[in-house]
This record gives sequence, structure tokens and C-alpha cells, in this order.
Amino acid sequence: MSLSSRSIEHPSHSLGSASAAASVNIALIKYWGKADVDSNRPAVGSLSLTLDEWGSETTVTWLEKKESRAEHRFILNGQERLDSKVNKLLTHLLQYAEAEGHSWAKQGQVSAVVESKNTVPTASGLASSASGMAALGLAAWSALGWPNPSLNNDIHGGSQLIDLVRIGSGSAVRSLKGGLVRLESDGRTMTQLCERDEWSLALVICIVDPGPKAISSREGMERTRLTSPYYDRWVSSHPHDLNAATEAVNERDLGKLGELMEHSTFKMHAAMWSAKPPLRYLKAKSLMILDEVEQLRSRGSAAWATMDAGPHVKILCERSEAAHIATHMKSIIGQRSVLIRHPGRAAHIIGEKRDV
Repeated sequence: MSLSSRSIEHPSHSLGSASAAASVNIALIKYWGKADVDSNRPAVGSLSLTLDEWGSETTVTWLEKKESRAEHRFILNGQERLDSKVNKLLTHLLQYAEAEGHSWAKQGQVSAVVESKNTVPTASGLASSASGMAALGLAAWSALGWPNPSLNNDIHGGSQLIDLVRIGSGSAVRSLKGGLVRLESDGRTMTQLCERDEWSLALVICIVDPGPKAISSREGMERTRLTSPYYDRWVSSHPHDLNAATEAVNERDLGKLGELMEHSTFKMHAAMWSAKPPLRYLKAKSLMILDEVEQLRSRGSAAWATMDAGPHVKILCERSEAAHIATHMKSIIGQRSVLIRHPGRAAHIIGEKRDV
């Protein structure tokens, strides 16, 4: 699909627009908790798999303001809505532009129209915010006429773009790269451990409830940090898991990676369950699926489960086993509730327009 920056009327003069696409990513070694809420810096590092097919396409059009109080506009899947994270990201980008000497960014002289489409259920625990904020940050950056920086931190602009995207979602920066990605706890330093076509992996996605979750990840992280007696131990034990999982990826050892992934998942949910009040994102069907994954493994399938802040279960396996595992899970939870996804590409620009 392709978005047009002319799909809604722009009464002000356009400075330029750009469209970007980004895919969701699923953390195999989990991120949960923030070291700094204002900058959205994570308390721990993470290791993720960027997926194909599911994601976001976003067009950002920057406009010269004709009204002194004109605001940014955000349209998601054809419906205009308010989103504080979108506004915060755009405001920070303009502040950065002003600091870099761009006079047009002073005193709110421009605003943005953001049009986005998600191909993944929003706010249900399927990482829609990761793809959405990665696409938004890259499109907003490019629409100002700035070149897409290398995401290596030694190239000017790369770390600024990463910081910008992280404002919207701590996990979104991982969608700026494809395949298997390691993100350090500084929220900035990323390493692509494996290109999308270098290891024949798959995720079988078992969708338990596509509706939005009652408690956002952001709120849930703070509740866990402030009230869980296990939170400090979660943070202190995390580096070992991250380093061991990195070794497993380098060795292409799926069994080792799967075991570490499940261990990280259950530790994260143990910290959530011990919060006050407890955070119970999992449903009865989630637990049933976990039982089925164990049964599949006992019968010889190389399959391991992971769950995020939502009820859905994702099963990591070799691509060659994905169809068999998906067929089995469909027989348990229904044909329309199981999907197969493969490693996907990095966020990228799909169109630009300069009006001045």
C-alpha cells in the first residue's frame, strides 16, 4: 500500500513531505522498565527480531503555519485522533532543528500532518507502536529535507534519529534495522546481529485477543518498577541473558536461543505478576498455548514461546517447521488466529516530495 500526502486537504503551504515504512519487531530477550522516563531510555538492553508483512506506513507533511495556534494533526487508518507520543516526537524534532540553526523551526512556525496506516492491531501487544513510531520518526526527519542518516552512531544524524524515535517508543528504534538486532541499555547503541536472510527463522503468531489492552506498556513498566519486589533482580540478571543470547545468534544455535528467550519472557512476566496490583496480560488461552508449545517440543519440534505485554503467544522456530506448527495451533485455537511471519527489512523511505 502507498499513502498520499494529498489524501487530506492542506490549507497551508507545504514545505515537503516523505513517506516511510517500518515493520514490527518482537523482543526475544525482553525490554521492560525505563531508566529514564523523560527520554524513554530502557533499563535493560534487548534482542529482537524484525518481522515481514506487519507494520506501518506513514506520510508526514510539514506545513508553514497560517494560524498562530495551529497544531499537528494525526490520522491513523483514516481516523483523526490525538496521540501525545506523536506530538512529543514532532515537538522534539523541531527543537532539534532549531538547535541546528534552522530559523523556520522557531516559535512553532511549522506544523505537521501525519497520515499512518497500520497492518497490525493497535495497542494489543503486537508491537504496533514500534513500527508506527519508527515510520513516523524516519518520515518526519526526511520530510524536512534531511538525508536519511546511517544508523551507525559515528555518522552525523544517526544517533539523533534514534533518540527521536525512542521518544515515541523504547522498542521502536529496533525497527530501524532488519533481522536480529541487539539494542544496548543506553537506548542508542544498536548492532545488527543477523541480516533477515542469513538465518531461516520464523515466528508463528497466535492471536488471543486483537482488542486493545487495558493497561499500556508504558504504565505497566512504571508500575512494575515502583511496586514489584522482583524488579531489581530482573534488571541485574538481564545482561547475562542478553550476552548469552547474542552468542546463540552468532552460533546459529536455535535451541540455546529459544531456551534463553523463554527464560527472559517468564522472568519479565513474573515481575509483572508481582507488581501491586498485578499486571496479568496473559489470558487462559495464552496459558493453554504455552502448554501446547511444550507438548510440541516433547514430540520433537524445535519450538519456543515468547510473550510481550499482551495475551498473544509467539512461537520461534525454523522456517521449515513453521507450517507444521501453525497447522497444529490452528486446530487448537482456530484458523484465523494463527499467522506465520519471517524476518523483515529495516525501516525505509518509500517516497519524498520537496515543495520548496
